[in-house]
Amino acid sequence: MFSASTQPEQRPARAADEIAADAPAASGSIVAWHGCDHLGPVYEDDTLYSELELEETEPLDGGGGLVHLRSRVRARRAEESSDVLDWRFVGVMA
Repeated sequence: MFSASTQPEQRPARAADEIAADAPAASGSIVAWHGCDHLGPVYEDDTLYSELELEETEPLDGGGGLVHLRSRVRARRAEESSDVLDWRFVGVMA
């Protein structure tokens, strides 16, 4: 969980920070994106929550592999919450 005061174009970078905390094996190793849908605005004082889902793994010759991940981010403000980001990307695991 992190609190953000970001512009919409900064959300994938913030989501990458959250992914690094949730999935240290893939941190700093995002090599591709399948897509990134901005579903709603993020406002100052929103609290963001992400759910990370492993969609696929691909072993690499010589060890390690690629992981296809999906991060769904929700913003909570006051008593409501809403979807703000749906990001599918590929990371490298050692």
